[in-house]
Amino acid sequence: MQMPYTIINKAIDTVDFSINITKVSEFDSKMTLAGAEFNLMTSSNEEPLYFVLTSPGVYSLSDSNTNGATQTLVTNSNGKLVLQGLKA
Repeated sequence: MQMPYTIINKAIDTVDFSINITKVSEFDSKMTLAGAEFNLMTSSNEEPLYFVLTSPGVYSLSDSNTNGATQTLVTNSNGKLVLQGLKA
């Protein structure tokens, strides 16, 4: 038996995630690496993701047209990197 239903356009909350990364030396895991550079690619590894630096080592996901957008992510003076606005 099929039940009739109605779809109502309704705003939904989206969930953004952040990730905290600490870059350490491969020889000494207690030694953090300031200034380490990364690029983050899409899950299909075909397109680079763009971010905007909001404070040292903290980046928010953006698009390539956003003023200040970069593909290069750089750890702060403590070897830390925070990526915000990531989608599930």
